[in-house]
Amino acid sequence: MIYRLWFSIQKIAHYYAPIIFFTNILLFIFVSSFLTVTDNSSYVESVFDSDICIYQSSLCKGWAYTLNYSLAKVFLFEKISFWYYLIQYAVYTLLLLTVLYSIRKAFNNSFTVTPPFNTFRFLLLFPSFIYIFQPGKESFQFIALCILFYSFHFLSKKNLFISFLLFFISCIISNGSHELFVWPIILSYAVSLSLYFLIFSSLSRIKFFSSVKSVLILTCIFVFVTSLLIFVVPYVADALLFYDSHALDDVNTLSTTSYLRLSPNNPFYFAFALFNFSFLPFPTFSSFPVAIFSTVYFVEFIYCAISSWIFYNDVRFRFCSLFDSEQKNAIFLFLCLFITFLVISTYWSIGTLNWGTAIRHKAPFICLIHVLNFRYFRTISHSIIK
Repeated sequence: MIYRLWFSIQKIAHYYAPIIFFTNILLFIFVSSFLTVTDNSSYVESVFDSDICIYQSSLCKGWAYTLNYSLAKVFLFEKISFWYYLIQYAVYTLLLLTVLYSIRKAFNNSFTVTPPFNTFRFLLLFPSFIYIFQPGKESFQFIALCILFYSFHFLSKKNLFISFLLFFISCIISNGSHELFVWPIILSYAVSLSLYFLIFSSLSRIKFFSSVKSVLILTCIFVFVTSLLIFVVPYVADALLFYDSHALDDVNTLSTTSYLRLSPNNPFYFAFALFNFSFLPFPTFSSFPVAIFSTVYFVEFIYCAISSWIFYNDVRFRFCSLFDSEQKNAIFLFLCLFITFLVISTYWSIGTLNWGTAIRHKAPFICLIHVLNFRYFRTISHSIIK
């Protein structure tokens, strides 16, 4: 019953996806005029204004800047215009469709293969996709994550050469999207690789370690150990002091989306930062734009949590009841997804100072969840039709 209800809601929403997408764009533009943390126009402005590079050099390097700059040169644009934006969005849409086409057969033993345009249409439903759709670094972070998960597919097939090759490509793209983003990619792959060889060699181990109880216990151990390590590793400890002092700057204290922060000397500093990054925003009513912005993204998070929980329960039930080897890939996918979530959230939670910035950093991963949920949604719909 719950699958049929979930399928019906998804089907109706998918039908109205373009309308919802334009509503999201209008919402984004409206909120951007009040909250600078949502404004990515500087990635375009830096192409035509070299002075911006002096104040924020990261805007003038990487794949996003190279592509934006190349488009301006090829089409002889000397300033920002409607036609320049139009060409940019056309090129970025083509990039997204290409990567969705490339990974469409990933985990095809467990999921129905879906056309890239249908997946793209599904992504139009969600506000996080606005960040991916913009001509900035988040687009390439999303592409890097998609390729990373395609490498997990070949890992599960024991095709290590192609898996390592795709992982290497993912690293190159992630490093060009953000100089720091390559490390979560490397750590996620290393942990998932260890997980596959240590646990997924035995069906009984899979059943034990994929249980809700085991996942929660291992997560608590991870948070506890990490909370201790961040005070021991000099590089991380120095970074904590830097970001804590930076949080006291006027530009951050004036932000309407700032976190409630603990002192870096507090033993619960990391756990609290991880919670802030992972679960905020809750609906916030400090102003009308903030209320709309926070509520919309909170609803999206609730959707991600519920749909992922349905997916996890279903694949694990099928595996545990039938010991179906085909569901082994789906369980491995979910655990890889959870590992990547923990690694990315850990990495960004220390550096982000408000949930407005956190939404932008989470957007590539949230959109990856939407892609996987759509694959599962289509699989359920096919089983209902049959």
